[in-house]
Amino acid sequence: MDKIRISASSLVKIILDDKFLLCLNKGSLINWNNRIYTPFGGAIEFYESSRSFLESLEAEFEKRNDLRIFIPKSNIPKFEDWFYRKQGRETSPYRELNEEFVNEEKIFNNLPEEEVNLTYLHTIIDQGKTHKPEISGTLTIRFSEIYEAKFNKKYENQIRKNLKEKDTHLILVTPEQITNNHNPNLKIGGNSKYLLNNL
Repeated sequence: MDKIRISASSLVKIILDDKFLLCLNKGSLINWNNRIYTPFGGAIEFYESSRSFLESLEAEFEKRNDLRIFIPKSNIPKFEDWFYRKQGRETSPYRELNEEFVNEEKIFNNLPEEEVNLTYLHTIIDQGKTHKPEISGTLTIRFSEIYEAKFNKKYENQIRKNLKEKDTHLILVTPEQITNNHNPNLKIGGNSKYLLNNL
């Protein structure tokens, strides 16, 4: 039976001075020694209460509770209906933001939830071939939930401070750079274009 890969993620729009904040993608750097800047965010996780439902769709799980799975094409409508109900899975990118800003980039010592206002904007569905090394070229349907994050002033200032550091992994880019980038020294991930709607 033919199965198709599904990848569900949250992507976070962070705007400073009318520009988009992106971060060096560690996966691309480690796997391909490729410096690509992408939005904050990452895989949406499902809760254990939903595992039996996903198994009923004949899901093959890629990694722990990540919503990166393989299911038969005939079960995609059932998955989509479940996904849009927003039950039994993460419905906020806070966990990912905390991991990236605190644990990985160490820009903040901590990030209490009340210090960042997260607003859901919309969901984008598209499909294309994944570049993940172990399954490169695999056709994937992507469910991308787009959020906007606004940090309280203290945390925004810490981001601005980090942007000025020589070894920063952060960058501010314009909408034009995202859609029409001609700088060979600046590689911007294709999923960054999802941030442009509802600017």
